[in-house]
Amino acid sequence: MNKKIRYITTIAVMITLAMVFSYVDSIVSLPFGIPGIKLGIANIAIIYALYKLGIKEAIIISGLRLI
Repeated sequence: MNKKIRYITTIAVMITLAMVFSYVDSIVSLPFGIPGIKLGIANIAIIYALYKLGIKEAIIISGLRLI
């Protein structure tokens, strides 16, 4: 498999995971229900990308998740 295709696919999967986690994070509230507090589970994909891919890719994923 071409390395560039694998790179683009990995970035796309990370963006998708970050978006799904962000959606789940907006729905799920903490058990004690303090308004305005989120779990921050969308950051799991960003931290994983930072660890596995690098800072440039993590910034790209984080930016595209927010858009």
